[in-house]
Amino acid sequence: MEEMVRGKMKKMKKILENIKEIFKKLFKGRNFKHGSNALLLVLLVLGIIWFVHRIINSYPLQYDTTANKQYSLSEQSIKIVKDLKQDLKVTVFAKKDGFYENNMMSLLKYMSKVSSKVKTKIYDLDVDTTAAKAYGINEHNTMIIELGNKRKDIYERDIVGNDPRRQQQGGVEFKGEQAIINAILEVQEAGKKVIYFTDGHKEKDSDDMKNAAGAAVIKQALIGDNYEVKKLNILKEGKIPEDCSVLVVAGPQQAFSAAEAEAVKKYLENGGKAMLLFEPMTGTGFDTLLANWELKLDNDFVVDTKSCLNLGMYKDPASPIPEYEKHPITEPLEKNNVPVFFPSVRSISETAEKKQNRVITKEKLFMSSPSSWGETDLASLKSGKVRKDPSDLPAPLCLGYTVKERVNTKAAKKDASYETKIIIIGDSDFISNAPGGMGGYQGFIDLFANSINWLMDEGLKISIRPKTVDFRPLVLTPFRFTIIWVLTIVVTPLLIVGAGLFVWWKRRGK
Repeated sequence: MEEMVRGKMKKMKKILENIKEIFKKLFKGRNFKHGSNALLLVLLVLGIIWFVHRIINSYPLQYDTTANKQYSLSEQSIKIVKDLKQDLKVTVFAKKDGFYENNMMSLLKYMSKVSSKVKTKIYDLDVDTTAAKAYGINEHNTMIIELGNKRKDIYERDIVGNDPRRQQQGGVEFKGEQAIINAILEVQEAGKKVIYFTDGHKEKDSDDMKNAAGAAVIKQALIGDNYEVKKLNILKEGKIPEDCSVLVVAGPQQAFSAAEAEAVKKYLENGGKAMLLFEPMTGTGFDTLLANWELKLDNDFVVDTKSCLNLGMYKDPASPIPEYEKHPITEPLEKNNVPVFFPSVRSISETAEKKQNRVITKEKLFMSSPSSWGETDLASLKSGKVRKDPSDLPAPLCLGYTVKERVNTKAAKKDASYETKIIIIGDSDFISNAPGGMGGYQGFIDLFANSINWLMDEGLKISIRPKTVDFRPLVLTPFRFTIIWVLTIVVTPLLIVGAGLFVWWKRRGK
């Protein structure tokens, strides 16, 4: 029995030695070395791919090559999305493979990369009927923005529309970024801020869309930026309403009465905000009010023979193109090379008398070019023959001012500090439907929106405008089509066959 056990032990030992010898030969063999090196190389490559994938997901690298940066967000939008403190729930009921879905999904995907707090869900209204019923949605291409317990619905008509400037080229206006950002701001705010346009002095009518002199395009832009717009007849009301966030005086053709001007002055002295737009050759009734902040309207009509509106064969020296001064209102326009012109503008000057014991900060917005002057002979404008005389105001002339003053007042039975903010511009036509809207000069809308946002310290909203998705077909003449066909169908195959025959002939010769 012992001998059997010893015999088995010897066999087992021999087997183990054989196995050991095999492994020694295997590990010392050339094949193993090459195989292990290959395995390590594969693992290294996979590790690099995984590492690069994580970096790309964490820091997405992309560049928008479209002409109008269709698939990019503005700096303001990126900041708003990054500053989200809680999850933003975005639910979309969209048609599959449509213009709305393709563009909106690209936008939401980019927002999700900017902030992980953007949570997106997509449903098909015809298929996901339970979800649609739960949200109360019965319209295709509807988006719901939810932040906490607040909700904002955005419809397709609020996002997609025809661009009136490019209708012949098939241009489509996509306002997805503006709609989503303003929805975020709306659900974050307690309520809408109200902008009042004065009425009763033949000002620009914010409800008039039919006439070129109306201001309905500007009103729609303000509504799109989440503001409420109302009209105000100060003579009837007797005061400025308490819910007034900004008061807009848009080019009155008749002067304000002393009582109305006093009501505006009282409103401003208590930390009010106002945008005052005037026209040349018109009385305003605001002389005393402006003097209270060390400014005055010059009785002139600014003319510029070089830097002025130039449309083809038509050149209007009475429509100067101003030069931007450094200011948060004009900075986005200057940065993006967006020009504006003033159809008819008067200059603004500072008074010699300074207010004692008051700190008034005045900044210039626009200046006329060195080739301009302030025409004081207003009769010559009607005749169409203007020339620079010694009595005219010399260039450069200021066409717009901003004013700030910190004031102390009593509110809610305790002392509180407010800041009066005023914008004065010597032209009001730039906010009209034409040129501001129907004429397609987007810079005018941006200028007005930037001004309103500056007055209310809402710099994040400055200059977030709709983007146009252009339809750019490739149109080929018969001659060009023939050239492309010959190059692709005839020349390219012949070159490949010729190269093959050349290689074959060379090898055959050897």
